[in-house]
Amino acid sequence: MNSLRVLHINPGNLYGGVETFLVTLAQCRDLCPEMVPEFALCVPGRLEDELRQAGVAVHRLGAVRFSRPWTVFRARRALRRLLHRDHFDVVVCHQPWTQALFGGEVRKSGTPYVAYFHGPQSGGWPEYLARRRRPQLIVAPSLYCLNSVRSFFPGVSGEVLHYPLPSQVTDTAELSAEDRLAIRTRLGARAGDVVILQASRIERWKGPDLVLRALGHLKDRPNWRFWLAGGAQRSQELSYFNELKRLTVALDIEDRVEFLGQRTDVPQLMRASDLYCQGNRGPESFGLSFLEASYCGLPVVTSNLGAPSEWIDPSAGILVAPENVEDFAQALRGFLTDATRRKAMGARAKDKAIELCNSQKQLHQLFQMLARTTMHYSTALRADAMFLPPAWDVEVRARLSAGTSTASVYTMVSSVLRLVRRPGGTLVDVGCGAGQLWPAVQSQFSSYVGCDVVKYGNYPEVWDFVKVDLDSGRIPLPDGTADVAAAVETIEHLENPRAFIRELIRLTKPGGWVLVTTPNNLSLLSKLTLVLKNQFSAFQDSCYPAHITALVETDLKRIARECGLTDLRTDFSGCGRVPGTPWHYPGWASWLFPRALSDNIMLLAQKPGVAR
Repeated sequence: MNSLRVLHINPGNLYGGVETFLVTLAQCRDLCPEMVPEFALCVPGRLEDELRQAGVAVHRLGAVRFSRPWTVFRARRALRRLLHRDHFDVVVCHQPWTQALFGGEVRKSGTPYVAYFHGPQSGGWPEYLARRRRPQLIVAPSLYCLNSVRSFFPGVSGEVLHYPLPSQVTDTAELSAEDRLAIRTRLGARAGDVVILQASRIERWKGPDLVLRALGHLKDRPNWRFWLAGGAQRSQELSYFNELKRLTVALDIEDRVEFLGQRTDVPQLMRASDLYCQGNRGPESFGLSFLEASYCGLPVVTSNLGAPSEWIDPSAGILVAPENVEDFAQALRGFLTDATRRKAMGARAKDKAIELCNSQKQLHQLFQMLARTTMHYSTALRADAMFLPPAWDVEVRARLSAGTSTASVYTMVSSVLRLVRRPGGTLVDVGCGAGQLWPAVQSQFSSYVGCDVVKYGNYPEVWDFVKVDLDSGRIPLPDGTADVAAAVETIEHLENPRAFIRELIRLTKPGGWVLVTTPNNLSLLSKLTLVLKNQFSAFQDSCYPAHITALVETDLKRIARECGLTDLRTDFSGCGRVPGTPWHYPGWASWLFPRALSDNIMLLAQKPGVAR
C-alpha cells in the first residue's frame, strides 16, 4: 500500500478538543506522508475553515437533525455517493452521534469502519444507536476512555492513541520577555502577578466555577490574576457564562478575573501564564488542554478524574479531590508562594508532554492502526483470503459475533431446561463464545465443556474448552458426551444447519436433549424490516458476515424431525425491541404475544433412547 486514504467524519458544529485533534491531523500530515486524510462534515464553521486553510479535502454532507428524518436520509445519501465516487481505504467516525448516523452506511459500502470514541460514554440514545454499527476497530485517546466503551463491542479490537501535540502549540515560538509582558499587561496582569489560566469550553462539568470559588478563598493574597479563555457556543453555555460573571461579583474578585472569550491564540496565552488550573466535575477522556499547557511549561492543577490521572504525576502537576474547593485553594496557594517550584514542575511537564505525544510518533501510530485494520478487513472479508489459512475467515466471523448474547436468551434456556430434566450431567456448549451460558445454568449440571473456533480472553481457564471450526462438520469429542448439547445463537453463523444438528445429536446421549436458539425471523420487528428493506432484521448488511443462515420456526422443526429428534418444543425469549426505537416491549405484552414480540426463538428436542 503506497498511501492510505482516510475519511474522517465529524459533525463540525462545535470546536473543542476533538476538532483540535482533527485540525492537527490535517496540518501535520507531512509528518506521515503515507496517510492521506480527508474530512466529511455536516455543517460549516470554524472546523471547516481551519481544515480548508490546512489544504485538505473537505466534503459537506448537509445539516442533520434526528428529529427531522429527511435531513438524516439526505446526509446518508450524500455519504453513500461520496463513498461510491471516492474509494477510501478506511473511514473513521468520530463520536457516537456520527457513528449512529453514518456507521451503517459505511458498513454497507464495504469500506473498513473505525469508531473513534473521544469521551467516556453516558448511555444516551446516540451511544445505543452507535452500538448497532459494529466497527472493525475502536480507538480512544486514553485507557480510561477505551475501557468505558469496550463493553459496547465485545470481541472488537481496541487501541489507545494519545492525541498528538497540536501544531498550533508546537509551531508557536517561545515569547520574548517583552512580548510576554505585553500580553500580560494588555490582559490586566501587573508586575509580579501569578497568572492562572483555564482554556476550555464554557461548560459546567469543566468546573470554572470551582476554580473561581477556590480563588475566592485566596482574595487575601494580592498577587494573582485568573484568565478564563473560552466562549459560549450553545444557549446553555451562555447561561452558565453569565452565572460565572455573577459569581465573581459575589466573591468580590471581579477585578482580578478576565473573561477572554473564544480565542485562537491560546498557546500564546499559556506561554504568558504561570499556572494552568481546571476544576473538572467529570472525567476527561484525555485532557488536550492539559497537554498543551504542559508543553508550554505550565504545571497543572486539576481534579483526580479520568485520563489525566494516567499521565499527570506529582512531578508535573497536582491532582486534587473532585469538587473539593478547599483542596483546590490549598494547591493554588502553594504555587502562588513558590516560584521556584512552579518553574521546576513546568519544565518536567514539558518533557513529559513531548515524550508522551510527539506528533510524528502519534501520526505514524495512527497510520499503523488503520493500515492493519484495512489489511485484515481486505484479507478476511474480501476475496484476498487465499493468502491466509482457511480458518481465518471463520475466525473473523466468530469475532464479529462477539461471543455473547442477551440475558433474556440465557434466562429462556435456563427456565426450559429446569422444566424438562433433573439436575446433573454434562452440558456441552457448542459455539460457547465467552461462556456466558454457564453462569445461568450451572446449578443444573455437574460439568461443562465449551466448544468454539475462538477462545475469548474472558473465557475462564477453569472450564474445559475445545477449539473447533464448527463449519468443519466434526467436533473432537466422543459420541454421547453430553446430557444436553446446546448451541445458543450459533446456528445462524454456520453454513450447513442440518449437518450441525446431526453433529449435536452425535454428541448427545440417548435420552438427552438438543437445544438450539437463533434470531426469531418471524417477529414483528423482523417482518417489518423484511418489508421495508428486503432483509430479516438480524440478517441485514450490517450483520453480515457474522449472520449468514436465516431460519424460521418451521425450518428448525423440519430439520429436527428429519434428523430423528422427538418431543419437539419451541419457546420464545419474551424480550423484543419496538421497531424504530431503542426500547423493548413491556413484559406483559411479550408474554401475551411471544411469537410476534420476541427477538429470539429456541428449539428443544430429545434424542431417542433411554437415558442412562
